[in-house]
Amino acid sequence: MRFARSLKKYRFDGVVLFPHSLRSAFLAYLSGARWRLGYATEARGCLLTHPVPVTLDSKTVHAVDYYLPLVAPLGVTRVEKNFRSMVTEEDMRLYAKNFLDLGIRKDDFVVAVQPGASKPQKRWHAERFGVLCQRLVREKNVTIVLLGSKDEKQDTKEGTVEHWGRSSSNPIRGWYGLKKNFKGRFGMYRPPLMEE
Repeated sequence: MRFARSLKKYRFDGVVLFPHSLRSAFLAYLSGARWRLGYATEARGCLLTHPVPVTLDSKTVHAVDYYLPLVAPLGVTRVEKNFRSMVTEEDMRLYAKNFLDLGIRKDDFVVAVQPGASKPQKRWHAERFGVLCQRLVREKNVTIVLLGSKDEKQDTKEGTVEHWGRSSSNPIRGWYGLKKNFKGRFGMYRPPLMEE
């Protein structure tokens, strides 16, 4: 509660709530923002200055189309859905060279797997990654590359996905967090972790 009240010092003009939770609307209300836009779900309409009725099914439309009505009161009625790549030609040459150095050829079918998560409860169990990767290698003849971030260079605890990924005894003998200089545009390095 103290945190919610402390938000007032920032003097927010407005808040657009993407989460549907009552908690997020309550925090926005306590922040003192002059306008609060969000979907009128979970009986939270009274906490919003601009409650927006849900008219679309989030499972049947693109996320951009689903959330666009939230910002319509601000005059935003259309946005581009095109993705503009931030990877340069130089980046592509560097990645191609690094892949070649790892024995991954241009025509190889590469599947990237990101086993980490910011919260432990959102992580899959290590064995499930092993089963999935083994099956992909066996049935689709793919090369598996695990993605990670700088935090994964730290020592690992036995029984974790990270520990399993670094172990030479895992089912496809991968490395995890041990290869340097695979920095990407999104702050991730791309270590060669598991390949048959």
